[in-house]
Amino acid sequence: MSPEMAPPRGTVIDLALLLERHLQDNEAVRRTDDQVMDLHLLKKELKESEERYRMVVENQTELICHSKPDGTITFVNEAYCKYFNKTRHDLIGKSFMPLLPEEDRRRADAHLKSIDRDNPIGVIEHRVIMPNGDIRWQQWTDRVIFDDAGEIDEFQSVGRDITESKNLEQKH
Repeated sequence: MSPEMAPPRGTVIDLALLLERHLQDNEAVRRTDDQVMDLHLLKKELKESEERYRMVVENQTELICHSKPDGTITFVNEAYCKYFNKTRHDLIGKSFMPLLPEEDRRRADAHLKSIDRDNPIGVIEHRVIMPNGDIRWQQWTDRVIFDDAGEIDEFQSVGRDITESKNLEQKH
């Protein structure tokens, strides 16, 4: 038994104080145990929520990516990889701008620069160069994501191929 837990020599009051301190210590331990259990439950719920979100994003047929303001890709979903016939490794860390014809790059850059706190969502249609050299049309909805300081951190973009509708428009 540690010295602070040793029964005091003396009165019944000393024993009562020791017992009260022991009960308080046990209550503090119980509260800590409850907090640890709550923390474990929260971590489990967060992990499950992240997994559900990941499954939604990965099972989308739309192309989803995140990119920095300079066009550097930070995330792509599986549909994006399949569309361009590339791996995540091929895409992440590289700019998406080379996938666009030169004349569409300037418009895409101006489009991203127009998205800000007052105008946090933008839509653009532009052409892309496929790995086999074919030109296709895409429509993208871009949403700005701000960092903790309120500065633009990146864009979350959801795109789809609109080549067929563009071809129909050109025929009429």
